[in-house]
Amino acid sequence: MVAWYSYVNPSPSTPASSVDRSAILVAAPLYMGDLCMALPAIARLKRSSPNQDVILIVRPELVELAQFIRGIDCIIPFVKDFRTLRATRQLKCKSAICFFEKRLLGFLRASGAREIWALRDQNTPHFIRGPMFHDIASLPISEMLDSLILEFLNRKPSEALYPVKTPDRCTGALWDLSAVPSLGFDLPSQGYAVIHMSGRGRYRRLSLETISELKHELILAGLMPVFTGTGEFISPEMETGALNLVDKTSLTELLALLAGATLVFGPDTGVTHLSSTLGKTTLVMMGSSQPRLVHSHFFFPNQIFQYSGELACRSTKKLHGYLGVLNAHCKGFVCSNREEGLCVNDTNQQAYILLARDQIRHTNKKLS
Repeated sequence: MVAWYSYVNPSPSTPASSVDRSAILVAAPLYMGDLCMALPAIARLKRSSPNQDVILIVRPELVELAQFIRGIDCIIPFVKDFRTLRATRQLKCKSAICFFEKRLLGFLRASGAREIWALRDQNTPHFIRGPMFHDIASLPISEMLDSLILEFLNRKPSEALYPVKTPDRCTGALWDLSAVPSLGFDLPSQGYAVIHMSGRGRYRRLSLETISELKHELILAGLMPVFTGTGEFISPEMETGALNLVDKTSLTELLALLAGATLVFGPDTGVTHLSSTLGKTTLVMMGSSQPRLVHSHFFFPNQIFQYSGELACRSTKKLHGYLGVLNAHCKGFVCSNREEGLCVNDTNQQAYILLARDQIRHTNKKLS
């Protein structure tokens, strides 16, 4: 069982003395989707260093999910006070690896790590080791982080890594599903497909028309639609013939639900990336994010993307495009670029519907 530090009580659930002093600290307090893209790199690290403990720093709300990541020996929730620093200093790790969060570089140095690895640029402190970001900027995020792990393992830059050398394929499952407890609800006896309705922002959601079309096609193919998400209203008409689990699943239950699904549909959000790490055929409707950065054909070949029109908020320089801004007259996030071009909520999602229809029918033929 994975051990973790409680962010309420910073004392470890297993004594610090039981952790190998050559343990590797991996700082990844990322959102769910970004953490999922880091899993192949974490798997390589553990596979190449099986005798060393891998300690993972994650966001507190993702501790429940992170305990099922294969190869993780200890989890520390990241909170913005002295407790996380005290926990890491107790472990006395020799090496630390930082995934994107530059604000943690000083924190990792204060934790006592002798060497710190991260993706570097011209402004990175001199004591940080790792590949230069511009050398691997053409790679998807998952392969960028894999390149960082490769250089950490080699302890020196390797020209063979740059710029687009295909990394070794990750072998083995990324999740330890045997440790997942039984679900608190019954799944349909026949096959089912998950329709995740929306992401964190209002600019990442499937339209009601798209959800209705997906439901219709899935029922025709003999697959039960299962709705997931948060804060979405499902009408009685839409719920007929489907299983409504909106606001009814924990992260652990969501992991088990996705693991048993035949297909998964949704916008570019953490749940669709989680599904991809489970090897599920996942159809993702892209909003402002860049598929070039998000999608690795090598690590996640079953992930299929569909653009949703030419959006003004999509940026070639920023992973998630321009961030939404909080409107004082609205209870959620709205796109600050809505007046300059199309918003994902205004676009015609017909192309995504057609792609999904073809995939459902193809899957139905394989199952029959």
